[in-house]
Amino acid sequence: MKKIWTLLLILSMGFSSTLMADKSFIEGKAMASGNEVLPPKITFEVVLEDVSRADAASILIAKQTFEPIGQFPISFKLTYDDDKIQLGQRYAVRAKITQGKKLLYITDTYNPAFVGNDMKHLTLMLKKVAKDPESRMMEGMYKYMADAALFKDCMTGKYYPVAFKGDNAALEKAYLNEVNGSNYYVKVEVKGKVIKSPKMEGEGEEATLLVEEFLRITGLRDCTVQRANVPMTNNYWKLTQLYNQKMIKLGCKQKEAHILLREGLNGAGELKVVTGCHTLKGNYKIDENTVQFHFDMPKEDGENCAYEDLEKTFMSVLKNTLYWRIEGETLKLYDELDNHLASFEAVYF
Repeated sequence: MKKIWTLLLILSMGFSSTLMADKSFIEGKAMASGNEVLPPKITFEVVLEDVSRADAASILIAKQTFEPIGQFPISFKLTYDDDKIQLGQRYAVRAKITQGKKLLYITDTYNPAFVGNDMKHLTLMLKKVAKDPESRMMEGMYKYMADAALFKDCMTGKYYPVAFKGDNAALEKAYLNEVNGSNYYVKVEVKGKVIKSPKMEGEGEEATLLVEEFLRITGLRDCTVQRANVPMTNNYWKLTQLYNQKMIKLGCKQKEAHILLREGLNGAGELKVVTGCHTLKGNYKIDENTVQFHFDMPKEDGENCAYEDLEKTFMSVLKNTLYWRIEGETLKLYDELDNHLASFEAVYF
């Protein structure tokens, strides 16, 4: 009986060694270009696939999914079964980062496996997934001349070339009838969105206005009158909500929290931030449907402020803002995952 147990033990050890020998792994790190900052509660997935057949779906060989803590680079170790790897087949490694159902980053290049690469020090470059541009009602100054059209968005002060597709033909025809041989700017209302298009001169792409629907020409010569949404620049925006909390009424000696964006050149300009404790100076940059705020941090002045926590939260919100939206007289700020960060109300004096 003792001999039988000894034999079984030897066999089981040999079987375990065989299993372990059949398991190999790919080890490396995932990175992104630039100083990308990862949001919390994300999921990282890396897979090994057989991509030999171009006319068929890839075959999954191995997959690892986990929730990393921290920022790039993300280290991973993907274990796979040696028996599934066949000579003469093509294999590739890919990865992605998601938050819930939203795709944030993905590898967009072919990363071959087992063809001379060091599979213990593999580097995967992830690309941030661009947000699809949104359509909105737009008011702006339009001019057409020499087979080129230009649009100044009254809300942001930014200039865009106009794409020769969509409903642009109707806009161009209405403009030519309006100016009767001249080439001055007229104010128009359209439904459209800003897209990336090849540059008319030179290489690369540029932000371009796609007119989805031409609405009307107002006949005005500037952006001073707004019909629906107030402009983002040259307006006093009073802070009314931070995250899901409505703003409390500040003391009589405290200035209400607000921001002011002074219109500059082509979507950039001066920024003024009043936090309730300090007044900060900086600048902003509007690029298509995104906005970035940059400002000097308040200096230590030794004075206590009853609204210091509000100030810290307010500054954090502005630093994390990426997208903006104006609805009538309300400005809303969002982070890169479309989380609503803050709301402001336009104030007139």
